[in-house]
Amino acid sequence: MNIQGLGLSSLLATAAVVLGATFVSGQSSEATFFCQAQENIPTTIAKTKNGQLQPIFHWKNEALPEGTNPEQLCDTTSQQLENYLASEGDLSSVSFKSTKLDQIPVICVTAEDNDCNLVLLTLPPAREPVEAAGLVLDSILESQLQDKRFVSNERGVQSIYYRINLWQLLGF
Repeated sequence: MNIQGLGLSSLLATAAVVLGATFVSGQSSEATFFCQAQENIPTTIAKTKNGQLQPIFHWKNEALPEGTNPEQLCDTTSQQLENYLASEGDLSSVSFKSTKLDQIPVICVTAEDNDCNLVLLTLPPAREPVEAAGLVLDSILESQLQDKRFVSNERGVQSIYYRINLWQLLGF
């Protein structure tokens, strides 16, 4: 009887793990990032699990460096965010951050208040790289997502970041 009970317990435990894994991976497959024109501006959009569309970045020509292709940047960023969503575990405290890497201004995704986990946009060299990246981030990030703005001075480098709960944003 112990052997049969153990077999049933193992089977139920395995089923629970498989069903749980299916549910978790099913969550991320229901939410997606994609590029779509909004008022003729390429826009990175998050589609929530309920089918609602939430703009993330508006790739406006006037906010981007000269020679940048907004459509291509939108497509690339949407795919990067899609991959990030599929690969990261906890997306409850993600930030979009303007900072510098090797004195080059960048906009990146961070988890918690860490360094860049994913560089979304590298800008041309600038005299004040963090300020340059901050101006671009302020211009392209959806205004509804700018309510949690923070300034960091880690290792003497000032950076601006916006904390976003991606799980909440995507409806989980």
